[in-house]
Amino acid sequence: MEIEFDPSKAKSNLAKHRISFAHAEAKGSNTMRKEYDFRKGKRGPAIPSPGKTRITIMLDDDVIEHFREAAEGLGTGYQTMINSVLRAAVADAKGKKSEDKPLTASTLRKILREELQAP
Repeated sequence: MEIEFDPSKAKSNLAKHRISFAHAEAKGSNTMRKEYDFRKGKRGPAIPSPGKTRITIMLDDDVIEHFREAAEGLGTGYQTMINSVLRAAVADAKGKKSEDKPLTASTLRKILREELQAP
């Protein structure tokens, strides 16, 4: 492998990597430090995904297996498929009117109180 010398980068590379261009060229591309300082390191993916949040969720084994098999058949990721199903459920829930939503016990009590107090 041939390396081109760039004087403008040599100074910044020396400060950043603590190795001169000549030394790196002599040792080859496999030069590694004996120790690395990770005090300023951050956990997580190297490249964040905008609009996505990493979470931990417990799902039943049969549910995961279903999505893995279906995703493999379609050539996509099972997590992507789960996200699509959840997105469709959210869109469906947003599209329903209040009359379409299930009646809860607290809502029923509220309606009954209002009706009993009406003249």
